Parts: sequence; C-alpha cells; structure tokens
Amino acid sequence: MSRKPDKNTDGPIPRPSLVQSDGRSLHVDFDNFTDRLIVARNAGVILQKGSRARVLNDFSFTGYRCAHIASFGPGEEAEMRLVCAWDAPEARNNTVLEFLYRPVNNKPVDLVNWPIIHCATRGGLPGKFERQYVDDPVWGADALPDEIRINPEEMDRLKEYEYDQKTIEQMQESSGPERPVSIELRSNGLARNGTYRVDVIAGNGNCPGVIESLPQDEWIRFILHRQRGQVHLFAGRDSQEQFIGTYPDQLPNGNLYQIRLGNPGEPTARGSGFWDVVRLGRPLRRGKSVAPPESPIKNVGIPAPRPPRTISVNSEKQLFIDNWAVEEQQNINRTFHRPTKHPDNPIIKADRPWEHALYLLGGVEKQRNGTHRIWYHAADPTPGNRKNAATCMATSPDGIHWDKPSLGLYEVHGTRENNIVILEQGSYSIILNPNDPRPEFRYKAHCRWIGTKGWISPDGLHWTPTGVLSNQSLDASSFHYDPVRDLYIGTIKMSIGNRRHRGYTESKDFIRWSDTYLMCQQDALDAPRDEIYAMQIWRYESLYLATTKIFHVATTDTCDIHLSVSHNAQHWQRPFRLTDGPLFTSHEEQELDYSNPHTQPLIPGGEPGSWDYGNLDVATTPPIRHGDQLYFYYSGRSNSHSRNVNKGAKHTPGAIGLATLRVDGFVSADSGAAGGTILTRPLRIQGKHLYVNANAKDGEVCVEILDGRRKAIDGFSTKDCRPIRSDRVKVQCRWKPGSDLSQLQGKTVRLRFHIRNASLYAFWSQ
Repeated sequence: MSRKPDKNTDGPIPRPSLVQSDGRSLHVDFDNFTDRLIVARNAGVILQKGSRARVLNDFSFTGYRCAHIASFGPGEEAEMRLVCAWDAPEARNNTVLEFLYRPVNNKPVDLVNWPIIHCATRGGLPGKFERQYVDDPVWGADALPDEIRINPEEMDRLKEYEYDQKTIEQMQESSGPERPVSIELRSNGLARNGTYRVDVIAGNGNCPGVIESLPQDEWIRFILHRQRGQVHLFAGRDSQEQFIGTYPDQLPNGNLYQIRLGNPGEPTARGSGFWDVVRLGRPLRRGKSVAPPESPIKNVGIPAPRPPRTISVNSEKQLFIDNWAVEEQQNINRTFHRPTKHPDNPIIKADRPWEHALYLLGGVEKQRNGTHRIWYHAADPTPGNRKNAATCMATSPDGIHWDKPSLGLYEVHGTRENNIVILEQGSYSIILNPNDPRPEFRYKAHCRWIGTKGWISPDGLHWTPTGVLSNQSLDASSFHYDPVRDLYIGTIKMSIGNRRHRGYTESKDFIRWSDTYLMCQQDALDAPRDEIYAMQIWRYESLYLATTKIFHVATTDTCDIHLSVSHNAQHWQRPFRLTDGPLFTSHEEQELDYSNPHTQPLIPGGEPGSWDYGNLDVATTPPIRHGDQLYFYYSGRSNSHSRNVNKGAKHTPGAIGLATLRVDGFVSADSGAAGGTILTRPLRIQGKHLYVNANAKDGEVCVEILDGRRKAIDGFSTKDCRPIRSDRVKVQCRWKPGSDLSQLQGKTVRLRFHIRNASLYAFWSQ
C-alpha cells in the first residue's frame, strides 16, 4: 500500500491519533441478518426488493457472514443501506466510522469508479427502490414528484406553534433529499494488476488516488474520524492502519444516519466488494468495550399478553370475542356475526371528472352536531402518471346519503368547484385525535406516497405536509391512534421471501417514528399463498380490533376483510376461521364460499360481477356508532386484485359502501333451552351498577356475584337476580335488594352468567 501526499493542508501533515469506533450508533457484523427480508431495518441492514446485494453465509472477516455486492452491467443497481436505529445516538461531530473491505475473494476484477462507501443524512425523498417500483402491480408506490420538501411558507406556519428546534429539524430533514456527509470512498483498478486505488470525494471536491496499490484480495480496514468539519482517514490491514490524510467534511455537523454500500445505479460504475464489521459511534475510550452488534429484527407479535390476576370492570366493556375475561363455560356456544351490507350500496360513487374510481383509503368521523365527514382516495390517472390521485371529502347528515361539497381549495379539470382537500396525494390513512394539544395536529393523514407521507390539519380541510413518516414501509401501510397508550401506531407492509408480512412502528408525536418490526403474517388456517395485505387497528372498549385485508393470491386473486383481535395492539389472533381453511364453491371455479355467516371473513366480497366482488378496503378510523348499530364503511371493486373482471361482467370503478352491526355484536355467547353458564375470571367492579348487552327476548339471562371462594354473595345470588328478558344493547342488572354495587367496590369477585335461549354480547359497570 502506498499513500499519496496530502494536498489539503499547507506545511507538515498533521498526524492525528488513530482511533476506533465504539459502535454505539451502529454496529453491523451481518451475522444476525434475516434472509429475504426487505424494507424493514434488518440487523442494521435495509435491502431493496430484487437487489443484487446479498449477505453471504460462508465468508467473512470475523463471524460467519459478510455483505457482498457485484455490478458489472451499465447502470446496474446493486446497493445495500446500513441504517442507524431510530433511537441511536446521533453521529455528528467527533464520530468514528470504521469498516473492513476487500473487492474480491480470489479472482481480481476491473474496478471502475466503484463506490466503496457513501454516507448520508436521513432525508425524505424516495430512493431508487421506490422509484423503480412505481408501476409494479404488487409492490408499486405512487408516482413520485421530483421534490417534496416542505416549502418555506409551510415551515414558517409550523414554527408559529413553537416546536422545539429538534422537532423542526426532524420535520425538515424528513421532507427533503438526503445529503452526503463525511467523505465518500471510491475504487479504481485493473484485474490484470490485482490491485486498486482509493479516491476520496470530500467537501472540496475529488481527491483521486489518495491510496495506491491495495491488493484486491485482502481485507483492509478503513477508519473515518469526523472532527471539527474535517475527516481524518486511516487505512491498512487489521492492526496496521496508517494515517492517510485529512479532508473537508461534505456536511459538517450533519447527522450520519445511513451508509450506502455498492452502486446506486451510476451508469459508469463497475466492480464488486465484500464488507464486514461496520461500526459507527464515538471514539472508543480506553477501558471501554465496543457496543454489541445489531440484534435480529424484533418480532413484537410473538409475546402474548396474559389477563391480569384481577380484571378491572369499568365503563370499558368486556366482550366475548375471546376468553380474556372468561375462566370457564358450560353448554355455551360462541357465535361470530358479520355486519349486514346496506341495501342501497354503493352509497358513494365515482361521479366527478376527477374521480375515475373511489377507494376508502381514508377515514370517517361523526361530528358533535351529527354531521358525518368522509375522506377518500379518488384515483384520477393521467397519461404521465397512472396513479395520480387526490384526497376528497364528502359530508352527510345521516351517514347514508352523501354530498360532495364545493370547497374551492384547488383547481382541477379547469374548475375549483370540487371537493378536493389534498391535491395529487391520495389518502391512505386518516387519523383523528381531537384531544391532541397541538391544534394543527387534530387531524392527520398518511397519503399514498411511497406509503408514508404525513399531513396534518386543524380542521380536516386545510392540510400541511410533515414529510415521510417512515422510510421502512411499502405502499399498503396505514397509521392509527392508540388512545390507551397515547401513541400513534403504524401497520406496515413489508416482505419476507416475496410474501407480504405485517410490520409495526410507533411514535409519540407523529413525527419521530420507531424502526419497523415484525408483527404478524398468514398462518396454517389460511389458504395456501394467502397474505395479509393491509390492517387497520382501532381501540374498541377494553381491547384492540383490526379489520384485516386478506389477499387470496393463489386461489381467487381477491381480497376480503377479516376481524383480528389483540390486547396489546401487537400480538394478534383471527378467531372463527374454519380449521381446514376457507371453503370454495367448487373445485373448478375456485370462488370463495361465504355462505356461512358465522365464520370469517367479517366483510366478504360480493357475488361475481358485483360492485364489491374483488378488492375490499376499510376505513382506517373506528366504526361509527348510530344508536344501537355500528357503521362500517368500506370500498369495493368489481375486479380482482390483478384487475381481472370476473366472468365478463361489466367493470365498475371503485365505490364506497356501508355495512352495519349490532353494537358489541362481533361475537355472542349463546345457549339453548337447556341453559348454560359462563364463569368470569376474578374481577374488581369499579362502578355502582352492572350492565349487559343481551338478546333474551325469547329466554333469560341471570347474573350472580361470587366471592373469592366462588360462593354467592348474600343478596346477589341467582335466586335474588331479576331475570333479563329483553333484547337491548344496554340493560342494568338488578337483584331483589337493588342494583347498587357500591358495597363490592375494592373487593375481588366473580360473575356467573346463567343463559337460557339467549345471547350475551358484553358486560361492564358504571
């Protein structure tokens, strides 16, 4: 190895001390990498779908895996990103990046302007991956604008709300392009010589040949020490590193968030490389140890929460979807109930020039004055952008009959007489949080722009972009508000082995988001090749529910909506599926058999040729309560996922429909004439009165309250109970002495329900 004299300084070359990195911002050794996982941060690595970059199993500097990238075709993209964890220490001034690199394992190759390493800020513009798959029918994102940086007027408006400087910087950083930081290293060399030189790209331009005659088949350690706007470069065999030179930082004090390895698609770049043991952090202090390597990607869906030893019974209802509150039952059947589709469906159709099709990739709210508002995705393809879309709003006095108001906010198709609230950005999530202390954050949207562009609004009409929410997601992702934990959560479309999986991310403020983690996927009760396509999470009473879009890839090529249940919004179950998998109408036609209304899905597709036959979506907001009913809004399409129209039926564009369900009516606990009982787990009743949701018009429901020894408490036995013999969604439980339970507050009790010719849906106290 020979070092070229440093021309960046006058006089004698300073000799900075050799340092090592403590790896506390990032430490990737590739050993914990999960194969065939794309999009999410995977042991510090993010791979692109179809990338030529890979992680080897049988070659490394240390351990047993390393990164390998090779690209010899013109403009051939072969790149890997190493990304700091969302909560890792920032890497700005006085930080050290070190890594090991070699171009080949044995046979030398020609290296032409081959990128060894490129460092950058986070940024918010889409990368090559998102642009490449704009038109991909499976992984496609929306067509992308050239620039989505928050404009100065919008940023000034945000500053009026007195955010801390870090929040403002985060919003600006996530809405603009990534920027190079530190220095970039490139290699050039001939196969016949078996060596290569290293060029530096620094803040003052290119510095060619700073290192000459490095052997292509040896591991070389490179160390980049950023300090006071300069970068000190060291290189050499392990434990033989030498000082090479000092170069101006490309972005002094810029946060080094990501490290790019290989060729991002530059037309002239050629070469190959192996990388291992990449560490980023502060200088390693004497006597301190290096941070451990990145762990395998976390699966938040594996730990299953357990009921507490004593369940508090308050105004949040306890349902019978699962056995969370049930200890035992006798002669009881649990019955799953589907919502009933409205006879006037579809209730909102595409009937404006800017509405080629309507998809309910949005949300619905019922305001205090009774007015309903719905935000939906209106597809309006153009010759230059087949996925052009807008976010539109409609209003209704009753949730059934809808008007599209003339808002005058944007001009499209030559007129401002339209109902568009976000132009050229079709919504994919609407998040409502009227209690957000930040007025301009009361309404939030996620538009289908590489799956993750955020918007905020004080009124649902006037919207401001906040930048990319998560750079670890694909298009069919959605974002929601968890009122229990006061968190914003995202369910993220990701892929392992070319199959869709569901990921999870969360944020306290809708701006800074965690990395994406694994959460759930299809299982043995699904048909072969079924996949979870989308998932909308909402809090319902004492649990979390999710309307889960299931894509029947290998059978019908259609999507229907299942119901999932969770007690922590991470570990999910989909009960009431057939143990042998879904039924089909016949072997030849392979149409799903939805004839049993007491099994999944929650919302099935329509008959072949109907408006909602093939591709259903559901609002990202919770269902709306109307009296004793829950209103579920959903959209459907007459075509399958691959846009095939069934049996020659006339294609109708996407439209929006309504399905209704009894309040709490997802699952009932039923018993016939012989009667049955349900015994709860230990409870602590918080309210003065006990209520149930029951249909006992042809039978009766009685309740007794038991003490810790499972003995009936005086005055609350079965013989003291006044039987319930009505069909009501809220009925008070009474005993002969009365209904006041104040004497039981603070005590641990159980309830035993006696059910005969009746159905019980929920119980609670107030």
